[in-house]
Amino acid sequence: MWRSFRIRIMMTMLAVALTSVGLLFGVNYRNAVHTLEISYLRTSAENAAAQTRRLDESMSDLYREAVRASTDSRLHHAASTYLALERPRTDDVIALSALLDEFCNRADSIETVYLYLPEKREMLTSDELHQRRTGIAPEKYPWSNAAEGFTPVRFADTMSGSAHVMYGYGKPLLDETGKPFAVICTGISEQTLRYELLQDSSSAQYFLLTKTESIPVNVPSENSGQAVLPQGTPELLADTDTVCGASGEWLYASAQAPFSGLRLLRLTERDSLRDELASVRGQFFLLLLLVVLLALLLAWVLGRWLYRPMGSLMAAMEKVGGGDLSPCPEPEQPEEFRQLSSRFNQMIKEINGLIDDLVNERTAKAEAELKALQYQIQPHFMYNTLNSIKYAAILQGNPKIGEQIGAVIELLEASISKKGALVTLTEEIQLLKSYVSLQSYRYMDCFTVDYDLTEETKGCYVPRLLLQPIVENSILHGMDVKRSDNRIRVAALVTEGSLWITVQDNGKGMPAEQLQMLLFGNADSHRQFTGIGVANIRERLRLYYGVQADFQVYSRLEEGTKFVLRLPASYDREEYSR
Repeated sequence: MWRSFRIRIMMTMLAVALTSVGLLFGVNYRNAVHTLEISYLRTSAENAAAQTRRLDESMSDLYREAVRASTDSRLHHAASTYLALERPRTDDVIALSALLDEFCNRADSIETVYLYLPEKREMLTSDELHQRRTGIAPEKYPWSNAAEGFTPVRFADTMSGSAHVMYGYGKPLLDETGKPFAVICTGISEQTLRYELLQDSSSAQYFLLTKTESIPVNVPSENSGQAVLPQGTPELLADTDTVCGASGEWLYASAQAPFSGLRLLRLTERDSLRDELASVRGQFFLLLLLVVLLALLLAWVLGRWLYRPMGSLMAAMEKVGGGDLSPCPEPEQPEEFRQLSSRFNQMIKEINGLIDDLVNERTAKAEAELKALQYQIQPHFMYNTLNSIKYAAILQGNPKIGEQIGAVIELLEASISKKGALVTLTEEIQLLKSYVSLQSYRYMDCFTVDYDLTEETKGCYVPRLLLQPIVENSILHGMDVKRSDNRIRVAALVTEGSLWITVQDNGKGMPAEQLQMLLFGNADSHRQFTGIGVANIRERLRLYYGVQADFQVYSRLEEGTKFVLRLPASYDREEYSR
């Protein structure tokens, strides 16, 4: 009976394992397709970016050499001399063509250099076989207009009799009066771009996109007409750098050439990638069948071998499951199960140790909670005592003193509060008003504080006790207590996603040395209520917001001091919480 039961268990486990493997394969196959697409897109984007850089370097060489050639004095002289000839001889043509060939050899990217002479309607090239052609219509060579810009002109070269597509830049040659008398063009053939710059052995399709054309690159084109992009291709004429993604049945990667403005688009059909996984899928099924046969054989052999020594170990486990954590006897054979029993006994010892640690941890936690409850009594005792003094002052006819004690309570609660490091600007201003009330009472109302807050700033979150040290500095160091016209203005507004807060006084001001001490000096740990200096405010803004925040101070002697704070306008308490 035990044998048939064991077989049923093994067969059940085998069925569960195979089902799990099948489901896992299905999920992994989908994930593999997705992962393959992502990996392919990343590689395609990198290739497109590299190919675009090579393309742009070639176009940059063409443009640069066209500009240099258009200002070359030898070419000006040779072209002017040639125009002056009524009937140029073959030697004259060869000499001018040889000079064009020198410009052609200046950069590897240049394949042909053209010189168009509108007065004679002649075209001369650096090509030894096709150096001169007459009766050239300007419209056949759009670069002959010498249009400005960095985008190359695509045109059909018919000098050899059969048209082949070229890319080039045309630049005018100007005479002494500034009038163009010739146009030079540095060009490279589309075939060269295709096989030298954009060569790709994959099944991907390449297109060069301009504002008006979509040009196939890795498929030979017989004319300069516009090619039709496959259906479902995304619009990619925006001035973005490198992008990749999926659109319909296409995977695309595209890169923008910064100099020439050309965009290279790489398209791959999704089905082509899935076909690559088809062979892998067949191999997996064959491997799965082989694993099933081997698993059946191993399950039968190992089941017979493992049963007897496993029995004693199972008995020990049942004893532990019943609560008996005493070590079990180790079997004599085989060696593997003796090691397993030894590990099992070691595990029991560790469990006993963990139980002891858990008991100790719970005891220590209970003691810590008891101490925490004791510590909570101290601040509550201070609040209750100050409240008692406050109400005693009010009952004895001193509401002003009671009001000041209330302000002290509010500031004390804010300075030791654990309810959060950020408060709304409204709450911060309320704390500031409590502090100002205390100082106004202390200095016998020799100063006033004005508040100018726009409505959209009141809900912005700022670090707690951000403004109190600044106003405190204006009161302690800026005021002249002998004057009664001391004024401090606190203003806030939101613009372009930033909260701007200014605190300005009309006090004494300070020299540059004192301003530096104020900004970068150490915070005074004995200051009342907060212990936070102005330098500490700069550090807190840096910790909360990084480079998104700024803190500046402007001051002149006898003209007052102005503090300017800029931080992100956040209406979410958790956005910058620490």
